[in-house]
Amino acid sequence: MGVLFIIRGLLKGAKYGSDPRASSTPHILAYLIIGAILIVAGQGAGSLTLSMFGMGTSDAIDCADGVSCTTNVGRVLGWNASLGNVKFATAVAAALTFFQLIGILAFIRGLYIVKNAVEGTGQATVVQGFTHIVGGVLAINIYTILEVIDQTFGTNLLV
Repeated sequence: MGVLFIIRGLLKGAKYGSDPRASSTPHILAYLIIGAILIVAGQGAGSLTLSMFGMGTSDAIDCADGVSCTTNVGRVLGWNASLGNVKFATAVAAALTFFQLIGILAFIRGLYIVKNAVEGTGQATVVQGFTHIVGGVLAINIYTILEVIDQTFGTNLLV
């Protein structure tokens, strides 16, 4: 999508050179900038999956019994309360991973809303697009946000 946006921006720029009424500078810049952001986001997919799904290096953490454990995913709300054979911490980690996936979709949707607002198509505004972008970034970084809340308020929810 990023390459297509850049190509469309360049084509609009070429038409602007011959007929300035064919397109406007904000439309051209919106296509070029949003296309570049989508390309960079695609290149960062490896680190995104590393941070979301924990595939890669592992971090040593302290277990409840004081022995050092190794895990691939950060332990959020790491209680050992279990529901049958399913641990609650695993269910919370799965829910937060789903939350991160929704954040990715919100981020990309925000970029499209900003593009449409700059072009004047639809009823969306740039502020709505930036709201999606900021909300998506916060949802993608939910683990870090929970750590900040834990450190700020001393809730001890995170292990």
